[in-house]
Amino acid sequence: MANNEALTVTPSELKFRFELRKQIPTSLHLKNPTDKMLAFKVKTTSPKKYCVRPNTGLVAPGMTTEVTVIMQLQKETPTDIHQCKDKFLVQSVPASADTSEKDFNELFNKERYVNKKEGISETKLRVSYLTPGPPPSPVPENAEGEAAAAEPKSDASRAYGGNSTAAVSAGASGNELQAKLNSAIASLQVATSEKKAAELARDQLAKENKSLKTQNEMLKTVTDSKAPATSKASMIAGFTLIHILIAVIIAFCLGRFT
Repeated sequence: MANNEALTVTPSELKFRFELRKQIPTSLHLKNPTDKMLAFKVKTTSPKKYCVRPNTGLVAPGMTTEVTVIMQLQKETPTDIHQCKDKFLVQSVPASADTSEKDFNELFNKERYVNKKEGISETKLRVSYLTPGPPPSPVPENAEGEAAAAEPKSDASRAYGGNSTAAVSAGASGNELQAKLNSAIASLQVATSEKKAAELARDQLAKENKSLKTQNEMLKTVTDSKAPATSKASMIAGFTLIHILIAVIIAFCLGRFT
């Protein structure tokens, strides 16, 4: 694979500050300078001597992943302490964001890339040990206490803190979160539109109800005002008819007996 499609690995040499009967951590930084998702795998010539966390994973474009390498506690000083023969190999290859752990064996199978332009990129790392210096000159007890207080903490905390490093980098997670956020915003906009439509319909119904009440009151007022006049007219009409009948009877009687 071309160099422009490989991970940038730093440092180029793993250095361990050797101490007997202690786990000694150090770190690797894998940077993806490409615009593709890259899968990585870390190998060593002494797998029983070193623990790599994580030894496989994905690095998003432009992102950097930290890998912690821990040398297991040694009961004896190695014979090659001044010229360690242990080596590490960092392999990388383009991959998709949904690549799972079970896919890594197939991804890094060299037979898969026979007669293909692309292939597995490899970066080799040497190992060296930093031996303790000569013992310090005697100092007063109070000065020794101050020096111990000022001594930096062991890198072990940083090593174990890296145990939970995610296989998929922050770039892919950020894209998923952005997609979920966009979906939530769209749902909120739809709900807001529906709420406004419901409020408009409610206001319209309230106006129509008020208008109907007003019309009903006006109609009732008109009906009540016409009712007495009609009754009075009926009484007047009835009174006039009776008088006419009486007048006719009187006229008939007068004509008959005169």
